[in-house]
Amino acid sequence: MSLDETCLSNGDVYTVLTNKATHGGKGTLAAMVRGVASDTVSAILRKVPLKQRLKIKQSRQTFLRP
Repeated sequence: MSLDETCLSNGDVYTVLTNKATHGGKGTLAAMVRGVASDTVSAILRKVPLKQRLKIKQSRQTFLRP
């Protein structure tokens, strides 16, 4: 699992949780949360089962400019 932050072309920033084991196939996107505020993201990610959350091994920031 990987936790990334990305800025879309319209200026909205999202936090994205993806499953790297699927190599871009079905089930890759686990969660997409609008914003990067820790309380908002944490509340949403707590809904993911603990066993799955413990698999997160990588966190990075990606800011794309239009």
